[in-house]
Amino acid sequence: MVKVDLTSFNKQMDQAKKAVADLPEFAEDVMKAYTPKNTGNARRNTSLQGSSVVADYPYAQRLEDNWSPQTDGLGILGPTERAIQKEVDRRLKGI
Repeated sequence: MVKVDLTSFNKQMDQAKKAVADLPEFAEDVMKAYTPKNTGNARRNTSLQGSSVVADYPYAQRLEDNWSPQTDGLGILGPTERAIQKEVDRRLKGI
């Protein structure tokens, strides 16, 4: 008979779940920060819906496609994804 003790694994999984629990809120904040601000409409209409960040305005794709010089040719999603990945790596380091 072989017995496997998963205590340590379960502890690490619990720590990882706690570390990423508020990532949707973090993602919303980051995406808003990378959204160009002219009138503020785009940022006001970017919101967290469940675990997704939704850009609910008709020109969202145009901003992603660098219509605004404020995106510095990077769009919104690329920098947002990189910031989220960096934060996940930071939070999970050492777990």
